[in-house]
Amino acid sequence: MGLQRVGVLCVTLGLAVVMLTAVLFGPAAGGTDVGCPDHDPSYALAGVDVGSLAVSYTDGCNTFVLQPLITGGVGLTGLGTLFGLLGIGRTSVNRS
Repeated sequence: MGLQRVGVLCVTLGLAVVMLTAVLFGPAAGGTDVGCPDHDPSYALAGVDVGSLAVSYTDGCNTFVLQPLITGGVGLTGLGTLFGLLGIGRTSVNRS
């Protein structure tokens, strides 16, 4: 199987995992629920835990954690994109 096909497969599976996880479980695994009157949200990355694939972000008042399956699906999509680009590059070099 060529790199392009592997790339397409990884991208497709990654997007499917992200979409199904977001629909079935919701995008956030948890978060704080603090009332912040007159608060203009300012979103920022709060932390990344590589071991559990947990990514947390804050809106300046509350902190939220993404579902680990979403983070894994995004990683799989990125890996598939890289494989696809390598396959395209390899094909164009072989044609020359």
